[in-house]
Amino acid sequence: MSNEIAPGAPEVQSGWVDGYLPLLLLITVVFGLLMLIDFERAESGWAEVLAVGVTALTAAVLALALHASAVSARRVRIALGIGGFTVLATSVSYIAGSAWKPGFIWVLLVAVTPIVVMRRVAQHKEVTTETLLGAICAYLLIALTFSYLFVGLDSWFTAPFFGTEEPSTAFPYFSLVTIATLGYGDLAPDTDIGRVFSAGEAIVGQVYLVIVVARLVSLYTGRSKKHSTKS
Repeated sequence: MSNEIAPGAPEVQSGWVDGYLPLLLLITVVFGLLMLIDFERAESGWAEVLAVGVTALTAAVLALALHASAVSARRVRIALGIGGFTVLATSVSYIAGSAWKPGFIWVLLVAVTPIVVMRRVAQHKEVTTETLLGAICAYLLIALTFSYLFVGLDSWFTAPFFGTEEPSTAFPYFSLVTIATLGYGDLAPDTDIGRVFSAGEAIVGQVYLVIVVARLVSLYTGRSKKHSTKS
């Protein structure tokens, strides 16, 4: 599995590099679990197990995104270490009777993944299947980052994010609706800080699409001209 990479890009020989299909499937699983399971209202025992499991899957998403994007093995190990610590901290918090909430460092760590993926995709000289899959992964990773951020805002501040207590499944749903600028109106942030970050996600999502589409069109046009010249 290989792509032509722009000059100056790291040359890494690995079957996992640019392998964005497994990453996309894993992100889909994480989003599915987050949108289907209300961790705070699930039956005691199962809620803890599922929360730890989703945290572990998110850590796997982080590691796979870094590896697929040709990040050095040292940095991947550091990310795995932080991810492992987060899984452990989540397990301990449940044992101690605390609710599962993402920490600020965890949100920042997840936020790195779409940047890393897009950096790698931008190095592709031609549009391939992996280029498109990488672009989709980055888009969903932005939504996942904001989903965890919204959960964090709900727990870090006294006022509920939506003004009333909502199930944990509301946050990934709201994040996807916001980044796609669908505007259903069934959920809306009630706090000032919530409105700021919600508007920020909508802007980031639209700017991302504009940049990605422009980049992909540029690559495709360049490829077409190259093939026309050869023929």
